[in-house]
Amino acid sequence: MKDKVINGLKLAKLYSKVTIFNDIKLNELKTNIFNIFNNKSFIAAWLDHKVLIDKFSPEDSDFFNNQSFDFKHIKQMRIFNKEQEFFVWRVKRDFKARLRKDSFDEIQDAEKKIVVIAKQALFGTDFGEEIKDNINYTKIKEARGTELILPFNKKKINKLDNNFNRIFIKTYK
Repeated sequence: MKDKVINGLKLAKLYSKVTIFNDIKLNELKTNIFNIFNNKSFIAAWLDHKVLIDKFSPEDSDFFNNQSFDFKHIKQMRIFNKEQEFFVWRVKRDFKARLRKDSFDEIQDAEKKIVVIAKQALFGTDFGEEIKDNINYTKIKEARGTELILPFNKKKINKLDNNFNRIFIKTYK
C-alpha cells in the first residue's frame, strides 16, 4: 500500500484485535486498567462535571495540579498509547469497555483492516498559554469559554506540523 497522502488523508494496512468487557463493576474498573496498562500512556476522562486529559501511568493516577476523580463520575474514558486503547463507558451503575490493540505489523488473532489515517483539528482557536508554575501543560481555549489543559508544553505543541493556530490529533478510521 502506497504512502500517498491526499487532502491530509492516508490509507494504511493495520492489524487490530478487539476484546469487549461487559458488566464491569465500579470496584473492578481500576484493577482492570492497571492490569492492562503497565507503561506510560495518556488518558481522557469525560466526567459528570468536567473533562480531564493527562499522561497516565500506574504509579501516578493524579491529573494536572494533583486533581483526581472518583470513578463513579466517569461518563466515558479512554486510556491509550501507540499500541492499544481501553475505552470505557458507563451503563447505569456499571461499565462496559473495549480493549483495542493495533499494529502495523501482524499480530496473533488480529483482523487485517484498511484504515484512513487523518489529522483532525482539536477544538480551540487559541493555544499556547503555559500554565503558571507548570511548563509541562498548555491550555487551549475557545472564545466561547471552553478550556482544556493538555499534558504537553508549549514548545512541543509548537513543533507540531501545523500551519494553522490549531492542535491536530492523529486518528485511524
